[in-house]
Amino acid sequence: MSGQYAWKLGERPPVLGEHSLAKHEIFEHYVKIYIDRVTRTPSQTMLNLTIVDGFCGGGLYRSGSREVDGSPLRLLKAVEAVDEALGAARAKGFDLRVDFFFIDEKRHHIDFLDDVLRKRGYGSRIGRDVFIRRATFQEALPEVVAHIRKKGTAQRSLFFLDQYGWSDVALWIMREIMSSIEKPEILLTFAVDALIDFLSEKTNETQALLNVELDREDVRALTGLRDDDGWRYLIQNGLYRHIRDRAGARFYTPFFIRSVEAHRSYWLLHLSKHRQARDEMGKLHWRLNNHFQHHGVRVSMLLASIRRRICDKACSHSCSTTMHGGAQRRRFWSSCRP
Repeated sequence: MSGQYAWKLGERPPVLGEHSLAKHEIFEHYVKIYIDRVTRTPSQTMLNLTIVDGFCGGGLYRSGSREVDGSPLRLLKAVEAVDEALGAARAKGFDLRVDFFFIDEKRHHIDFLDDVLRKRGYGSRIGRDVFIRRATFQEALPEVVAHIRKKGTAQRSLFFLDQYGWSDVALWIMREIMSSIEKPEILLTFAVDALIDFLSEKTNETQALLNVELDREDVRALTGLRDDDGWRYLIQNGLYRHIRDRAGARFYTPFFIRSVEAHRSYWLLHLSKHRQARDEMGKLHWRLNNHFQHHGVRVSMLLASIRRRICDKACSHSCSTTMHGGAQRRRFWSSCRP
């Protein structure tokens, strides 16, 4: 998550927020779980994998008086730990071939990360299996996809898209990933409360809203829910359905993250084409439930009560379909309003 933080060579790294620490823990744990899941066949001796950190930042933070690793270093170390365990467990050894893409659009962040990686001993790998790119994620995506497709037919890949807000990763980009790669998985940060606040202030179409495919009519329908009891949760429910239906993935696991510092809520959405991937992500939630709430399952008593009232009333409403501009559009919020 580079938008909230700033890095510059010669200056101290930024202070890491608790909500960012929780996400980094999820990233690290999921890499280990993922590799364990796809290497369970005893006769298997090799795995090709590409890991993409689309908003990598400078790779180092402060927490109190100590420095702590950011997502690039934690992802590298997670793979190293699994590689060592696989090598020890397999009589014939194991060839774990993992490439990394670290992407950030800010020059100062990339320079800082490059310096950190070289100081940690990764200098010889830069340009070989560790690729650092100064670009937006959208700009870097064609190269990343081409690289993954060249590695083989399985095209196993993990995309960690820790955007700061809610509009840097357009929904068409997620559809592109899902449609052009055989076995991708995406973990996307989505600042849902920031979007709700934005909707409360603006009703006209902007590029940010177009990135999440919300037009003026959509915004009016969502903001109209503010008159209802539990309106913020109603809007969250509608937005989740919207993203779920348009991201192009078959399976989803939504985590609910509360930022104590910012007094706002974030989503961490796991998207995949395979049920097993969704099931493994759900198991991980229970291991780290002191940091995360599973959206719609582990919520506060107030929100759980609101959701029960919403569901009791909404189950009698089916999603209506209208014709707009010659295209069929699903009104997801019709099943979210009591």
